[in-house]
Amino acid sequence: MAEIKLREHPCYGFRVGCVICGQVFEQDGVAAMLMMPGADKRLGIGDVCPECLDAGPKGAAERARGYAVYLRERAGKVDDLAVLLEDVPFSAWATSKQVKDLEDEGDRRIDLAQAQAHGFNE
Repeated sequence: MAEIKLREHPCYGFRVGCVICGQVFEQDGVAAMLMMPGADKRLGIGDVCPECLDAGPKGAAERARGYAVYLRERAGKVDDLAVLLEDVPFSAWATSKQVKDLEDEGDRRIDLAQAQAHGFNE
């Protein structure tokens, strides 16, 4: 049988997703963990948001079903995306190195512009 276990959480303002409904929420000091029976012990499967806690077991079950519908719909869209991506030529694709190089170049331009604005020249 599943149960909720409360535990101290070392991070304040840490954003997590609810294992039941998917809602992203901020934890502040205490976390509610959904525990499930495992082979020899109870396994924590994820954090639970305040709305699911307040909904109670039956309300949380409804929220979980709603989240499952959303995930099935989303999974279909991701599958469609995978089909489209298979046809993208590599020449039309960017790499993370290209992104990083452009970011670095942009940072250098900003640094140069700020230096020039303050009367410094390279």
